[in-house]
Amino acid sequence: MSCLRPIRRCTHLLLNPSFDFDNSEYNWFVADLGTSVFEAATCNYQKLPRQGFIKVFLGEFGNGYERESNLGGAVKEVRSFAKLREICIYLVLRKRWKNRSLNEFQRRFFESVRLGVVEDVPFMV
Repeated sequence: MSCLRPIRRCTHLLLNPSFDFDNSEYNWFVADLGTSVFEAATCNYQKLPRQGFIKVFLGEFGNGYERESNLGGAVKEVRSFAKLREICIYLVLRKRWKNRSLNEFQRRFFESVRLGVVEDVPFMV
């Protein structure tokens, strides 16, 4: 079985079950996991600090994911793909939110992502 296949964003489906081609791509299995980690860790629902949440989430989500696809050693790359997602989100929001009036949550979220990218702060440790 190839490690590269079409993936559909699982976390997006939890929030909005309608199909959207922006949430479908041809990528590495572990990219799906990295994106899911980023999306879950940056939503406003969890009560744990980010790194604690990621550890719990990755354990549970990873166990379920492994039932369908064997990630093997590729799981070591989750950090890289979570960081890649952070960079992509920064680039999209920088363009989309330019010259817009943002609410407090949007300002805090954008600043957090901006600092993570500009200052190369690891998303996961």
